[in-house]
Amino acid sequence: MRNKKRWAALLLSGAMLLSLAPMSLRATALSAQGTQTLAAGEEDGGCTIIPLPQEYEKTQGSFTLGSGCRFVISGEGADQKAVDSTEVVASEFRKSTGYDLPVVQGEEAQSGDIAILVDPNASLEDEGYQLSVTETGVEINAKNAAGVYYGLQSLRQMFPGQIESDTLVSDVAWTAPCADISDAPRYGYRSVQLDVSRHFFSVDEVKRQIDHMSQYKINKLHMHLSDDQGWRLEIKNNPDVVDKDGNPVDFSNLTELGASTSCDHNGVKAGYYTQEEFKDIVAYAAERKVEIVPEFDMPAHAWAALVSMPMLNSTEDGKPHANGYDNTKPYQGWDVGWASLECRNENTYIFIDEVFRQLSEISPSVYVHVGGDEAHVTSHDDYVYFVNRVTEIAQKYGKTPIGWQNYDAAVEDKENTVTQYWNTGDKRCLDGVKYVASPADHAYMDMKYDASCDLGLQWAGYAPVDDAYNWDPTDFGTEDQFIGVEGAIWTETISEPEHLDYMYYPRLPGIAEVAWTPKENRSWDEYRERIAQHKDRLDSLEIGYKEDTLIWEKPVNFRMPLDEGTGTTVKDTTGDFKGTMVGGVTWGEGRYGSGLIFDGSGYVDLKYDDIGGDWTAGMWVKREDSGAANAALLAGTEGEIKLEQWKNTGKVGLTAYGVDDYTFDYTAPIGEWVHLAFVSNDQGTTLYVNGVETDHIDATINGPVSRIGANYKDGLSDRGYMKGAVDDVQIYDRALSAEEIMEMKEDAFGFENEMIFNFDEGEGTQITDTSGAHSFTLGDGITWTDGKMGSGLDFSGAGRIELGYRDLDKNWTVGLWVNRRESVEHNAVLMSGATGEIKLDQYQNTGKVGVTAYGVEDATFDYSAPKGEWVHLTFVSNDQGTTLYVNGVEQDHIDLAINGPMNRIGGNNSVNLAGGGFLNATIDQLSVFDRSLTADEVKDLVKDDSEPATDASKALLQKVYDYAAAQDISNLIPTVAAKYQAALDQAEAVLADPNATQLEVDKATEDLFNAVHLLDFTQGDKTALNLLIERAREMVANEDDYMDTNWQMLLDALEKAEAVSADPDALQYEVDAAYEALLEAIEAQQLKTDKSMLELLIDRANGMVENADKYVETNWQMLLDALEKAQTVYDDPNATLAEVETACDELLEAIMAQRFKADKSILDDLINQAENMNLAGYPAEAVATFRTALANAQAVMADNSLSVDDQKTVDDAAAALTAAMDGLTAGGAPETTDKPEATDRPETTQKPEATQKPENNVPQTWDTAHMMGYVLSALAAASLLLAVVVVEKRRRNG
Repeated sequence: MRNKKRWAALLLSGAMLLSLAPMSLRATALSAQGTQTLAAGEEDGGCTIIPLPQEYEKTQGSFTLGSGCRFVISGEGADQKAVDSTEVVASEFRKSTGYDLPVVQGEEAQSGDIAILVDPNASLEDEGYQLSVTETGVEINAKNAAGVYYGLQSLRQMFPGQIESDTLVSDVAWTAPCADISDAPRYGYRSVQLDVSRHFFSVDEVKRQIDHMSQYKINKLHMHLSDDQGWRLEIKNNPDVVDKDGNPVDFSNLTELGASTSCDHNGVKAGYYTQEEFKDIVAYAAERKVEIVPEFDMPAHAWAALVSMPMLNSTEDGKPHANGYDNTKPYQGWDVGWASLECRNENTYIFIDEVFRQLSEISPSVYVHVGGDEAHVTSHDDYVYFVNRVTEIAQKYGKTPIGWQNYDAAVEDKENTVTQYWNTGDKRCLDGVKYVASPADHAYMDMKYDASCDLGLQWAGYAPVDDAYNWDPTDFGTEDQFIGVEGAIWTETISEPEHLDYMYYPRLPGIAEVAWTPKENRSWDEYRERIAQHKDRLDSLEIGYKEDTLIWEKPVNFRMPLDEGTGTTVKDTTGDFKGTMVGGVTWGEGRYGSGLIFDGSGYVDLKYDDIGGDWTAGMWVKREDSGAANAALLAGTEGEIKLEQWKNTGKVGLTAYGVDDYTFDYTAPIGEWVHLAFVSNDQGTTLYVNGVETDHIDATINGPVSRIGANYKDGLSDRGYMKGAVDDVQIYDRALSAEEIMEMKEDAFGFENEMIFNFDEGEGTQITDTSGAHSFTLGDGITWTDGKMGSGLDFSGAGRIELGYRDLDKNWTVGLWVNRRESVEHNAVLMSGATGEIKLDQYQNTGKVGVTAYGVEDATFDYSAPKGEWVHLTFVSNDQGTTLYVNGVEQDHIDLAINGPMNRIGGNNSVNLAGGGFLNATIDQLSVFDRSLTADEVKDLVKDDSEPATDASKALLQKVYDYAAAQDISNLIPTVAAKYQAALDQAEAVLADPNATQLEVDKATEDLFNAVHLLDFTQGDKTALNLLIERAREMVANEDDYMDTNWQMLLDALEKAEAVSADPDALQYEVDAAYEALLEAIEAQQLKTDKSMLELLIDRANGMVENADKYVETNWQMLLDALEKAQTVYDDPNATLAEVETACDELLEAIMAQRFKADKSILDDLINQAENMNLAGYPAEAVATFRTALANAQAVMADNSLSVDDQKTVDDAAAALTAAMDGLTAGGAPETTDKPEATDRPETTQKPEATQKPENNVPQTWDTAHMMGYVLSALAAASLLLAVVVVEKRRRNG
């Protein structure tokens, strides 16, 4: 079943999963009626349900789960089981929605309810259901509680994934698409197997898995309760049971010894279920329509029972035949088939009979699994005899036996038994046998996903998520030969619930669909789209699933330090991105720690999709001449980055396949480390060398993430192998900044100098070294306890501390105090790294201290740390080997030297070892140095400060105390005063203690010295500061009176000043600084200027502009300029007093400079009359005089510069014209036909615009008087305002 030796030939070659493009469900076109019925292989119409229903008809609209919704159950079959099944789902909905969602019976469903009709006479299969979702409600029809439960599970998957949240979700609309579903399972046996023997899982951990698998309509949980590594079910003593010799049988050792341990890979997880706990699991599962199928594996896989039950062994000492294995306890390794129950020993069947009898009382399942696989040391005849005896016992208690393959050929009653098919390949089933299909190469979920998977095994090959889906029972037999399907998980390497999550999901839903949905209705491409939409659901359920790139696209962002140093897999810092070394690539010295060496015939396969858009790629490179036409650094599907561009240019370049080869003006040196970074965006690609921009080309390609060290495209002239070394590869899906490029080349994982942990925290989950530069988190199973000096860390054999540093070179020192206990595994690790580790208990429990180089040697010192005693161990390494010091004295030396292990404390760092190497001890005072300490320095590490203090040290403490106690500390700041007093109290207590240790005396002396040095830390005098704060607060209360210019300066200074004032520990220099800053801020403030006079003047000037035609143009521009400047000052909230005063003065001056135009109305009337006179018949002399007077009058009329001051000129022109007109009439009447020509009339000029020159309109005489009065009033107001301003300035300056 799981024999890795037998199936080793089936290992797949280094496959890495490929990233896929984003996927989305295909939209389904609706018919004219708005519906579409789906059959096998058709579009799913938006269906996200797993397993895929038999029929799914999408309809229009959606149902919204509201706060008033009820689960209303009715029908003849509405029993308590149906209610319980409904309550399971309703209780989950309540957590996320916050709704009451009551489950009710005997009531009629209303709009918005979920109505459930249970009719045992319905024409439905036992587990079948019909589900109708409409806008007004939901209806589920079922024959029994199982159909109800599965109908509700389908409905559950139609709501958003956040419905699975354990906490209230407030930002999601709880809608489900309208649809009609008719569904029933293909097989009645749909199972998942859980091996709780190799690693034990608690009741709660099992229940959690039941919750999850039942959502995918799994209805069996096969629990593997016994194996070589452990017996996991309580069997009670029964006085009626005696062995073949009549002796009472004691079953208690089955759990005392048989359940005491487990496989030790990834830690020991021991335990067992009491019968009450098992019944609890059974009942819990039944509510979720899951049947628990128990298994006791035999005759092989029974070592835990054999070492626990002497009656099973016919040996003299009652112990099983060892076959080279420890026969005093259960096995902790992985080998299979090397031991067997004694098939001809009647005690074997007495034992099995009682186990099955008690099991029948607590397990209602019709099945019991009897194992029967891998009985390699059991003879054929014994095996046949055994399985038929066991079959009869199982049937005696009403159970249908199930056995692993081999059972099918041996069991006689083939009609009433079941065989579990677990072969690989295409081996056919035997005729006449009923099977459960579990082909190991498809359905064994403990098989690794791929070569990069840390968990699981691979004897049946890799099992990627599509392989777990793309198979069918009919690949191995006829449809009627199978009663169902099972996905199995064996737990040799799987010890934690998180491990189960990762290996089950996303494969388990696919296996569930194989069991439920007919083969012809299933398609991987369509299923992949549905499972992709379960991400929110899995996240909300907090399932730690593998985010498989066959289903979900993962953005390419990673950093690979390349510090593994061994193996053929490289990983990024998160473990999410991996690569496989192929061909001539080996580990060697990198720029920091280890790196990859390319010999010109190998590469590293990443196989990730090219990055579209912006990207950055960077790494350290030490180039060697490839001797070829080109050398690829990073390659993708469309192009590559070249370390040596095509045609032996030797220069770094960029190639777009089939387009062009682009070259940077840079050649990487031979034999020298340089950091190359390439940044690509829509402007092209920029090359940075050692963090400095070196060249740019306009070309760009998609970011290549398929291969390191050779090209990836077939059909090129050569493979483009590079030659040289690479370290610290970083690739990102964005264009990094210049600053980030500079940071790329820094060593993020290196350790320098030293770190010393006193472990004095005593609580919490963090430890920090004495420098404060190194801080780490305690792993599970690590607690605080009494250490050698103060507190220490207790490692219970199940936890470790992750350091994450790169290993040191071979010159290093590690020292610590250790109090050892019995190891829980084959070995116990103190510190581990990428290539080796320091052991407190060397491999195979030698009990001796050692050093291990992974895959090379387990070297042992000739020293065993005592149990239950503190001892100081120091390991000093250099190129001569490693020396062990015990309590400061050299103890032993070995020639093996490893790099200083800097990855973990308390457990190993390799997934390929037999166990986790978990430490079972208490440690204290850990010191790590990146150099080899001298013997004297090692002695200093071991100094035991628990020794009694010397008289001299106490005398010194007394002198310091006497001085300190005499000092006046009343004016010290409170914090210092408290420390000072605490130091005095400590010193007083130490002086009074006759048993005080040297450590206590030294600490008290040091603390008191430090306290004395703080005597100058006196409280600052805050009197002046507080007065200034009050002044500033007054200003803030009148904020509207001040300009904005420096206002924030005042607020900031006030806030700081108030903080200093409130700080009881503020020193005088801090008080003085706050005072000076606040005073400066106060003096920087300016009162807002009174602009009322300026406003009056602006209003006046604007009024004048509106009547521009009344004024002469002589000084008009002066008014316009002054008005514009005044308006600017008025609008400026930060205008100074001087600026306002100047604006007022200039505008007033401009207003006063204006003059009204002279009154020409009389003259205008006279000119109009004169121009219409008929001059015919008048004397020539009179006409000449008239013409002269008229011309003069017209000239005066056209002169717009004449103001009121020139009124006499106007009046004189009018008088002259009047006289001339009068002179005409005195000489006789004119002839009526004699009229002046049009050309005799003077031309008029165009009137000026208001913003240019005033027009020729003459004001009334009252306007001048009115303006003068207004100006006099304004002058008086200005005088008053200036007086006020001067007073305020004097007050502020005073």
